[in-house]
Amino acid sequence: MKAIYFDCFSGISGDMILGALIDAGLSLPRLKQELAKIPLKGYKLSTRQVIKNGFRATKLDVHASDQRIQPDKMVSLIKQSRLSSGIKDKILKLIQRLANIESHVHGIKSAFRIPHSAIHFHELGSADTLIDISGAVIGFHLLGIDKIYCSPLPITRGFIKTHHGRIPLPAPATAEMLKGFPVTHSEIGKEIVTPTGALIITSLAKPLIEMPVMTVKKIAYSAGDMEFPQQPNLLRAFLGTISDNQQLTTNIWMLETNIDDSTPEIIAYTIERLIKHGALDAFAEPIRMKKSRPGILLKALAKEKDIAKLEEIIFTETSTFGIRHYPVERTELDREIKSVKTKYGMIPVKIGSLNGKIMSVSPEYEDCKKIAMKKGVPLKDIYNKALNQKHEIRNKY
Repeated sequence: MKAIYFDCFSGISGDMILGALIDAGLSLPRLKQELAKIPLKGYKLSTRQVIKNGFRATKLDVHASDQRIQPDKMVSLIKQSRLSSGIKDKILKLIQRLANIESHVHGIKSAFRIPHSAIHFHELGSADTLIDISGAVIGFHLLGIDKIYCSPLPITRGFIKTHHGRIPLPAPATAEMLKGFPVTHSEIGKEIVTPTGALIITSLAKPLIEMPVMTVKKIAYSAGDMEFPQQPNLLRAFLGTISDNQQLTTNIWMLETNIDDSTPEIIAYTIERLIKHGALDAFAEPIRMKKSRPGILLKALAKEKDIAKLEEIIFTETSTFGIRHYPVERTELDREIKSVKTKYGMIPVKIGSLNGKIMSVSPEYEDCKKIAMKKGVPLKDIYNKALNQKHEIRNKY
């Protein structure tokens, strides 16, 4: 499979992503041809070779007018475009996510689907934002990239001037996009992860602490606008192939503690709370502790951002005085939920895939339970009817 890994040592922006794709072999005329299918006027793209702190890179420039393009207009332009339906859907999902984040940071509480007149993109409501978003989706497609990965994103302290006045870095919208994504600190003190760059990379890429095992075919460099005396303002991209059979791992954390004076009910309740508040899994094992006392080894798998919250739950609900935590690796299947038609109605099933091949199909327990109780039939019958539709799932998906 064709893969790309973005090394974001100096941050990332929308135009830097496009510049890296062009430096990696994306044809600028071909990109322009596809973007021309969007009925958007008043912009042009150009590239040039620049030197940043002694290193060559491609600089993409988006020359656009100051016209403001709000979410409803962006949606309209994409829907009217002659782009393929698959590319349209991906672009619309990015715009929807951007609208959701903007509504959240600006206090628009009502649920909505774009377009929505109360939302304004301000700094992000410009032609170059739509070009960056659309160009990235189109560029990945034209290069035939199957998998997109990136390094942790560097964030910095400082302030920028915006339509809303002086605001801290990372900008509120950018900070929202970084939720659940690994970040690292940078001393640069300027906006090096832009909202558009964060939107694209956190929506389309899988973060990896380490670069995936891949055969590198091309190393591309793109440049940002600013100059940094301490390091080159570049985005590096490794383009290559990974094995179709390669199983990629993610870095997570194991929390564990030994308990010998909590009741089974308390342990069960604690596990329920841990899972409800973000634990990827939680379970208990019987152990033999000091002085041969029987005890429980309580364990929970967590994302790094959830460690403090989950440890607080364990301290609150149990009698432990200490919790161990250490990084572990987990190999995951790609997951999605689909529904299958049975005589009991539509039943959601969880599909696990590896490199596009379905490896596991599992009916969703809670949904099957509700149907079983409503229909007055055994739960196992609901499960079996859903599992009997495996051939439908494999043929359809």
